[in-house]
Amino acid sequence: RRRGRLAEAAALCSESLRIRERAYGNDSPAVAASLTNLAALQGRMGRPAVAESLCARALAIRESLLGNQHPDVARQLCGLAALCLSQGRATEASNHYRRATEIYAISLGSEHPSTVRTRSQMARAAAAASAIADAEPATESGSFYQQQQLNNNNGRLGNGQNCGGSTSGLK
Repeated sequence: RRRGRLAEAAALCSESLRIRERAYGNDSPAVAASLTNLAALQGRMGRPAVAESLCARALAIRESLLGNQHPDVARQLCGLAALCLSQGRATEASNHYRRATEIYAISLGSEHPSTVRTRSQMARAAAAASAIADAEPATESGSFYQQQQLNNNNGRLGNGQNCGGSTSGLK
């Protein structure tokens, strides 16, 4: 039921986008707003690649109309960062948050709530990126270890024992 409502909302947002593009041209603030709304819905519907594409287009419009140091550009970067983070691309998310933090600090001040909030999001994304980077070598060596175990045990993972005791019946 919820998915049906999201799909209906996405259809309405798509229609709104088409109307705004015809009325104002492809590069207007109204089109950027519609793109952002549609991106949010696509993200909630589990279509992050579509959402990211829409968000990137909205960012390009905002940058061309407002310049690279406008708070609306920073807000759009935060949306793009959240999409990247939801897809496990923490380093890219951290970079978008970093740029947004710099824009907010320049345009609104370093103690403004938007600056502080985005700085915190950047720190969380950077920590996630660091955790992913730290985990990759362990994952790679773990995969190597599992492959060695499979090779040494005629295709069975492990050494025939587990934490629960017997593995009888398992192949």
